Amino acid sequence: MKIHSLHPLAALGLFAAGLASGPLASGPQEDTPSQLETLRTQIRTVGDTVKTLKADQEAMQAQVDGMTQFLTDHGARADALLGSLDASEVLGFTKGINFSSREELLAGFRTFLNSTKDGLNSLKASAEPEPAKEPRQRR
Repeated sequence: MKIHSLHPLAALGLFAAGLASGPLASGPQEDTPSQLETLRTQIRTVGDTVKTLKADQEAMQAQVDGMTQFLTDHGARADALLGSLDASEVLGFTKGINFSSREELLAGFRTFLNSTKDGLNSLKASAEPEPAKEPRQRR
């Protein structure tokens, strides 16, 4: 028999020895009042931590919602400015002396505003919530 095949047998033997000498070997043990109080304290602490984390999560969600609304409004303002740039061009803003500088200015505004809208669209796509997963149940 090789040494690798002895490992599972040794582990099984140690497990059986642990069961034989463990607390179950002498029957069920009663919890003392101090153990119960310790458990109650731990449960209260965990409950308080969960409440704090939930409040923090709700506050962060409110911030995200506020930022998303701000960016949505910003996208609408970008659309309005793009419309104004188009209208100014139609009205002759780019005509006359040094018209290429005005064309460049309009192109720069359009590039900036379109990149703002693209960033907003990617934010909206990533902000869509994933379906909630069902918690695994203990057996």
